[in-house]
Amino acid sequence: MKKLIPALAVLAIASIAPAQSLFGGNIIKNGSFEAGATSVDGASVAVPDWNGTTTVGEYGATNWWEVPAGPWSDGIKFAGGGNFASNSINQTFTIDAADFATVDAGQAAFTVDGWFGGWSSNNDNAVLNVTFKNSVGGDFRTIQIGGVTATDRNNVTSMLFRSATGVLDSGTRSIVFNLVFTRTNGTYSDGSAENLRFNANAVPEPVSMVALFLGAGLLARRKRSA
Repeated sequence: MKKLIPALAVLAIASIAPAQSLFGGNIIKNGSFEAGATSVDGASVAVPDWNGTTTVGEYGATNWWEVPAGPWSDGIKFAGGGNFASNSINQTFTIDAADFATVDAGQAAFTVDGWFGGWSSNNDNAVLNVTFKNSVGGDFRTIQIGGVTATDRNNVTSMLFRSATGVLDSGTRSIVFNLVFTRTNGTYSDGSAENLRFNANAVPEPVSMVALFLGAGLLARRKRSA
């Protein structure tokens, strides 16, 4: 039994997502769903970098999805709902301690975007919930994008671009991305999602910007008086 303890400890440590820089580009892993297997018959599959299962279709397939390629396609695959009234997949991003000061100063701006759609006149849909959490796992707030309806798509099987911008809450230490598919009628959830992205960048301190403008003004006065 003693020999199992170190092995279990290593496994537990390996399951914890390592902290990463918030400002290194898109922090949603496999947001284009190109990694991993395709659903052969519309059944759910495991999706690399995501917890949970859902369907992963290929553009142009006529057996289950009938979703054409378009401006939303970054490859040959997209995520779909499946044979559920509602299902979801999620992943968590842990912010590196080196970025805490920027986040806590209210200087971490973000943009979250992606493509969301559905099939024909069916209102089945996909929504991405982005939740900012503190150091003990408490929620600050949740940003939601997606939820494209059949009316939005003019009853055409397609996807539409949706985005949101803002500033991370002071004290944010992790971000949870939860992609939810909801069936509104029928027996199969036809909501779809593709190219999910979350990018953050550090913005200048307001005080620094004021100082910059004041400095520019003083320099201009000196030039005029010279």
